[in-house]
Amino acid sequence: MLLGITCILLAKGFGVFPDILVSLGAVLFATGTIEIGMVRITAKQTEESIESAVESIESVLENHLQKPVVAVYEKREDSPHIADQSNGAEAVWCAWHSGRHVTINNIAQNTPEDADLRLVLPAPNPHNLRIHSAATGGTGGTGGIYASPETLHDDILNTTQEAIDVGFDVRWVPHLIHNSVNILNPNQEDAQAEIELFLPRMGPEDRPNVQVSPKAGSQIFESYKKMYEKRLWKQGEQPPEDKLYRDR
Repeated sequence: MLLGITCILLAKGFGVFPDILVSLGAVLFATGTIEIGMVRITAKQTEESIESAVESIESVLENHLQKPVVAVYEKREDSPHIADQSNGAEAVWCAWHSGRHVTINNIAQNTPEDADLRLVLPAPNPHNLRIHSAATGGTGGTGGIYASPETLHDDILNTTQEAIDVGFDVRWVPHLIHNSVNILNPNQEDAQAEIELFLPRMGPEDRPNVQVSPKAGSQIFESYKKMYEKRLWKQGEQPPEDKLYRDR
């Protein structure tokens, strides 16, 4: 996805084969690809990329590709909280890095008892957690790594157990989840998806997100819905009983 944003910005800034670059950028953006290993990007460069991308991505999608989106938010605090958005929803499908910044209980409390609640998390594989932790390092408010591998490990276990306790069906996948996704009522007319963009060396609160629906950003919405069903949910496995904190 970062690569897609880069293509779009190049097309706007330099005018080199603009149609080709914008089209390529849109494809990459829609599929949500991102290189998590790009840890050498400085925090300042990334901040500048975010500011520029947020200013242009919505207008480029709408004006050049006739693919408007519901909204683009510069930071997490600017967007509606998933717990509030899920109020009354009959289905909430989530895929998160760990879930440490989201209260799973509030989602469950705001949805009907028979709601289809799904959560996909990465299995707490030490190698993957080290990569993710290193990619979120930098000189942010904490002065260093935003979440250590140990913290991510505990967050995944705690979030898994909490989600199961309140009625979520939880699955683990053997790979990292780069861009967090929340999909509300995926099979209804009022469906909506929120994609939070992972950018190297930026803390969770500084990540921009894009909201799409079947009516605004339909191609992106359908790509993420299909990705969730076919790649995350189908390929995920239920967490092993011996890994959970049953004695809490």
